[in-house]
Amino acid sequence: MKRYLVAASALLLASVTAQANPFSYSTSSGAIVNGVNVGGTADFDITGAHTFSITLSNTIPSITTAGQLLTDLQFNFGGMNVTMTGSLGQQESIDQNGNVTLGADTSTGWGFGSLGGGTYLLCVICGHTGVTATVAPSEGVIGAGPFSSSQGSGSISGNGAHNPFLESGATFYFETTSTLSTTSTTSAFSNVNFSFGTTYGNDAPGTPKGSSNVPEPVTMILTGGGLIALSLVKRFRR
Repeated sequence: MKRYLVAASALLLASVTAQANPFSYSTSSGAIVNGVNVGGTADFDITGAHTFSITLSNTIPSITTAGQLLTDLQFNFGGMNVTMTGSLGQQESIDQNGNVTLGADTSTGWGFGSLGGGTYLLCVICGHTGVTATVAPSEGVIGAGPFSSSQGSGSISGNGAHNPFLESGATFYFETTSTLSTTSTTSAFSNVNFSFGTTYGNDAPGTPKGSSNVPEPVTMILTGGGLIALSLVKRFRR
């Protein structure tokens, strides 16, 4: 019977620890900045005791103007000494006919820095002394498309200055001297603001979208296995 107890304990422990870690902030439904619809999501993921990542997505599928490009993210972090260690995004170029050419997954030219008071800025249109990007005004995060030659009167299609764009899902990696917990995502990051377009300060506030403790499918499977093991233990005791 001991081995059944061990198996049950192991399965229940696994079900407790297998939690989905990412926590998301997103713009409100129907958000408007400078007269155009905008939408964005930022997924915060604590990946280790001193590391986390942020994945940015543009949720407007077929944008019509560069004013809808996701270009900045500002947030407060309840820790100290944050540095960006890398980034990864897929580039895409859009020609004058709206045709998309996908490029390589590569490091981005976005900038990152502290604004003081626990506030940090991740940006391609930065607008702050000491926080600079190397690729502005290109590499704005764009939606999935499709795009047409008439969109934005060349603001998107065939606009050489804004090419290449970044596909939704660009990820940025960070280190901190603070110790992070995988259950502290909601308290570690707050006051999230998205910025859109090619002028700094076109902001839309972000609101929490999900919980960092939502069970993954594997969690439910393991939990079910643990319950089955416990039922077997009870049966053998009888």
